[in-house]
Amino acid sequence: MSAATSDSAATETRAVPLSELRELVHDSLLGLTYSKREAEIIGDALIWAQLRGNSQNVIKIPAGALARDPEAAAPRVLKDNGALAVIDGGKSQGMLAMHAATELAVQRTQLHGMATIAINNICSATGALGYWVESIAEQGLIGIAMSQSPEYVAPHGSTEPIFGTNPIAVGVPTAGQPLVMDLSTAAAAWWALADARDRGVPVADDIGFDATGEATTDPGRIIDGGAIQVFDRSYKGSHLALMVEILAGALAGGAVENKGSSANWGNLIIAIDPGKLGSSPEGFCSSVTALLQRVKGARRAPGVRDITLPGERGSLHAEECRAAGVVPMTSSLYDKLCCAARMGISDRAPPQDAPTPEADPSSRA
Repeated sequence: MSAATSDSAATETRAVPLSELRELVHDSLLGLTYSKREAEIIGDALIWAQLRGNSQNVIKIPAGALARDPEAAAPRVLKDNGALAVIDGGKSQGMLAMHAATELAVQRTQLHGMATIAINNICSATGALGYWVESIAEQGLIGIAMSQSPEYVAPHGSTEPIFGTNPIAVGVPTAGQPLVMDLSTAAAAWWALADARDRGVPVADDIGFDATGEATTDPGRIIDGGAIQVFDRSYKGSHLALMVEILAGALAGGAVENKGSSANWGNLIIAIDPGKLGSSPEGFCSSVTALLQRVKGARRAPGVRDITLPGERGSLHAEECRAAGVVPMTSSLYDKLCCAARMGISDRAPPQDAPTPEADPSSRA
């Protein structure tokens, strides 16, 4: 393939049937020796992100980010104190650990009114956090999730990476669809920069620094030894990133130094039953819905066409994709995904059922 053809494929967008995308993702994951159930769990999280234009999407498959650790074990409950628990991720894929933690958080919240579940001993991405808190909110609960990652982001005033991209997400039940906020505390998600690098697209000049500490618009130089800025380029975003690092890292038992080589990244899931506090679950959802209507109906500033709510644009994009039955992606990504799926079909061993966690999440009240 010529350079011109490669550049065209990297930027050209094609509409991929949703059914085909699901099949490609499933076949690719089976080829990585995940079980059918594991492939469903990971695939659903990836496609949720793809539908919303979220960077935690299927690009991870051809990028090699989902290669299975040969020593991976099923996530297991390491410490159990009822409403508080710690899950040892066992070096399993991060989305599998998040799935186990989310299910456990819902079960324990139904028993105790709230739950806090920590995860450690994983070293791979947990997918879009919005996916997990949305699943909690669909149960009528409030979900909060935070994740740390290796040193990619510089504290405000520095050019040295200390923090991870440290996303935080909140899912809230309403009278309609859950309200989901999912944001990285970095100016750009690592995978968004990787995608821009692969497509040969520059980024804004206030996104990050190269390895020498100079501002750059080259996404490759930012993620290759450089540093990303915090999302608001101020001490406020820096302090929020620090709190996520403490709660999802230090509190959860994750590493806070040399996180890449330690292979021990932390995550935290919190679930709350609003019915155990002030009003009934229905009353809470009604109050939230009334507040959202006030926000949407607020007087707009000159030139503003619409006031958006958290997750609104992504959800609208997902609805449009589902209605059309297709998902837009670059031709380059599609071709790489097809290649991964073909390799998966030809190379995979017969998949086994996913192992059962060592501790039943619902066994302790």
